[in-house]
Amino acid sequence: MGFSKLQWFFFVFLIPLIFAIVVYGVVLSFMGKSIFDQFKTVGSHIPIVSTFFDEEKKDQNDISLEKEVARLTEKIRQQEEEIEKLEQKLQDKDNELVETKQTIVKLEKQLQTEEEETLSDETSVKDTGKLLLSMSPKDAALIISEMENKDVITLFKTFKPEESGRILAKLEPNKASNIMKQLMSEE
Repeated sequence: MGFSKLQWFFFVFLIPLIFAIVVYGVVLSFMGKSIFDQFKTVGSHIPIVSTFFDEEKKDQNDISLEKEVARLTEKIRQQEEEIEKLEQKLQDKDNELVETKQTIVKLEKQLQTEEEETLSDETSVKDTGKLLLSMSPKDAALIISEMENKDVITLFKTFKPEESGRILAKLEPNKASNIMKQLMSEE
C-alpha cells in the first residue's frame, strides 16, 4: 500500500513534531518554567512569528506607559495641592506682616503723642514755675499752699534750691514740712 506525499508528511514530520512539542511542554512544566514564556522566546527569533510578539510587547509598553502617565499625573496633582497650601500660608504670613506693620505705625504714633504730651506737660510746668518765680515769695507761697503736694514737688524740682527755699520760708510750717519730706523721699 502506498502512502501519498501528504500522508507521508503527516506520519514522518508533523505528528512527531507535535509529539516532541507536547513532551517538551510537559518537561518544562515539571521544571517549573512557563511554556508560554518559552514559546515567546523561541517565537521572537522566528522572522514571521516575531512580529506577533513585538505587538504584544508594544501593548505591554503602552500599558506601562499609561501607568507611568497616570502615576506622574497624580504626582503633579499632589504637588499642585502642596503649592496651593504653601501659597495660602504665604498669603497668611503677608497679611500678618501687614497687620504687624500697622500695629507698629499705630504704636509709634501713640508714643509720639505721649512724648508730645510729656513735653507739653514739662513746658507747662516750666512756664508755671517761671510765673511763680516772677512773683514775690509771699504771693507764690499763697498760691502753692492751695496746690496739691505732688504738683508742688514737680514745680520745686524745676527750681534752683535758693528759689524753692525762699518760697518754702513763706509757707505755713506744716505744709512746708510735708513738701520737704516728699522732696527728700523722692531724691
